[in-house]
Amino acid sequence: MTWRGWGSITEEMELAIQEHVEGKVVWNLGCGFQAQKSEGLLECGASRVVAVDYRLTERNLGPRIVPVRETFQDMVGLVGNDWSPDVVFISWPTQCAQSVQALRLICAKAKALIYLGCNYDGSGCGRLELNDDLAGRRLLKAVETSQNTLLILGEDLGGEYRQTFTAEDIGGLFFRGNFSDRAVTFEEAQVYAQRMNEVRPGGVEAMNLITKILRGQTL
Repeated sequence: MTWRGWGSITEEMELAIQEHVEGKVVWNLGCGFQAQKSEGLLECGASRVVAVDYRLTERNLGPRIVPVRETFQDMVGLVGNDWSPDVVFISWPTQCAQSVQALRLICAKAKALIYLGCNYDGSGCGRLELNDDLAGRRLLKAVETSQNTLLILGEDLGGEYRQTFTAEDIGGLFFRGNFSDRAVTFEEAQVYAQRMNEVRPGGVEAMNLITKILRGQTL
């Protein structure tokens, strides 16, 4: 399949994407100046892809890819009418605070969200607020590699963290958040996620537990 642009998509990731975009309208938010990954989403069965990026260049994307050269802030007002997405796809999202806030508002309206990114081994995607939102949605599928992680997420859980954490959650929430200034390796993040999931806390209990891990306390 055609997966141009930043990030690596494995065959297992392709199959997971296909399951959740087939027959759906997908918004590819922050698609890059050449609508990267939009063609791959179509090949996975999306009925239409709305490719959004203020940097989009002129090129023929075909009849089922709708190019939108706008910022996320411009798109917020369109959510809720005929433009509403079935699925939002974000790949290695921006760290710009203003853009992330608008991105969060759009993602909150989508029934499903597909995230590709990496918050370990020195890489960073989005901001703490966005990663917090991701950890508060139902986890439908996770495919983790040392290059990047694919998360397929369902409905919002109403302010609670989900019971299952991934290495990506650990990197995005805690090592790039308020708990630690240092980066975490993929292997470390996997270990921390496993320890979190063994105890299976929810909500504030999860925050207390990861704080103990970062302080080196025994669980």
